[in-house]
Amino acid sequence: VILMPFSTSLLGEYIAKSEQTTALQIYITTYILLGSAFNLLWWYARSRGRLLVNDASTSRVKGIQTEYILGTLACCIALVSSFFSWLLGLVICAGMFAFFALAGRREVS
Repeated sequence: VILMPFSTSLLGEYIAKSEQTTALQIYITTYILLGSAFNLLWWYARSRGRLLVNDASTSRVKGIQTEYILGTLACCIALVSSFFSWLLGLVICAGMFAFFALAGRREVS
């Protein structure tokens, strides 16, 4: 989590410069590391129901697992894409952020 402000600042500083691709790749790699950590924590929490409430619905648990996996996968796709086009990598990241923002709002309502 401590890497997020650094990589965001780096991306903001270099987005309009020739080093934009490298800055974006560092930014995306940070999200891959964070997503991987969340996936590991979620795997531990749900394995054998260790850290879930007793009435946790199976569909909700699988939904969260799918969202975490898709988020990390989207970051990996964005990272690979950024080697060909930094703008495509940025668009994929923005799409992923929009997805999670809307998914979060769906849970609140």
